[in-house]
Amino acid sequence: MSSNKKKGEPLPGVYLHFPFCNTICPYCNFAVERLEGSDPSAYLSALLASVEAATGFMSSDTLYIGGGTPSLIGHADLKRLFETLIRLGYRFDEVTLEANAEDLSRERLESWRKLGVNRLSIGVQRLDAAGLKRLGRGRSRQAIARLPSLLEVWQGQGGTASVDYIYGLSGDRSDGVGRDIEELLTWPIQHLSAYALTVEPNTPFEKLRLRGQSPAADDDLARGCYAAIGETLDLHGWDLYELSNFCLPGHRARHNSKYWQRVPYLGLGLGAHSYSHDSQSDERLRFRRHPAMAAYLDQPLGRQDLEVLTAAQVGAEQILVGLRSFVGVDRDLLERWRQADRATVNQLIEDEVLEFVNQRVLLPWQQRPLAEEIAARWVTAIF
Repeated sequence: MSSNKKKGEPLPGVYLHFPFCNTICPYCNFAVERLEGSDPSAYLSALLASVEAATGFMSSDTLYIGGGTPSLIGHADLKRLFETLIRLGYRFDEVTLEANAEDLSRERLESWRKLGVNRLSIGVQRLDAAGLKRLGRGRSRQAIARLPSLLEVWQGQGGTASVDYIYGLSGDRSDGVGRDIEELLTWPIQHLSAYALTVEPNTPFEKLRLRGQSPAADDDLARGCYAAIGETLDLHGWDLYELSNFCLPGHRARHNSKYWQRVPYLGLGLGAHSYSHDSQSDERLRFRRHPAMAAYLDQPLGRQDLEVLTAAQVGAEQILVGLRSFVGVDRDLLERWRQADRATVNQLIEDEVLEFVNQRVLLPWQQRPLAEEIAARWVTAIF
């Protein structure tokens, strides 16, 4: 599989998935398994084999090791992985490792940094004990309390850090969420990912919802919490560059930005997604690896749900991710919508829901929670 990159195009990225967790959170529907009773050594051998066999992405400049809980990977196994990547000719500028707070120590930070990790993405999720307990992460409270001092150590080693935060639990208050963000801004972090709690299929939270006990707040409350987050970060001069992602100026997540810019990426590991674009034929493919462990171990490079994207699908994705982020949408696509429904488009412009920057159409950060709704109307009108 080749990205066939033309000169001047952004470089592709590589994503590696480590699916094991000590416990599985009740809101999670990722491709994950409990570490207890599993065989991570067999999985890592299969992952290494897929790294050896994959081709066409040697020019990648970002690596993201996600999960699951990659911070559970032992030093020897992680070293073997990085040595394999280096031997094959990979050279990454940004190397992100997802981690849980309870897995961090001075020794592990030093070992990760020596291997080449320069960015951590830490699943904090909440600061309050009640919120952590409801999210199935009560065990993290003490580790979170010592996290700022460890991040000082990490920063001193030249590393940067992002933390994940979940808002929109039933009973949340926007002022409380705002105070949490204020506290996080006192930490030595450069990036924040804040996600509204969603109830995903086949999760314990879905069972609660079906019993009439939804753990998620209603849309109005969730949007109030989002506004509190955005206002706090905006006041502190942060870059609100995507619906759920915010950073100090100059610290956008380079790997994740490839998804929003629709740059090719190679996904390896259980259930990992990939996207390729042959710029010569303009063919765009999307697929994922086997999400079931037995099938994955049998065929680490096996592909499921292979999809050749149509022009309409490409356009629809460009509109949605563009509205959610700093990328924006080509103004020509807006003119097509205006031809189909002039009154709606003109009203959105008059109400300052849409704005124009260098021939791109963007949503101001305050309006980004409306991205899916606006994109659906836009796509229906022109495709």
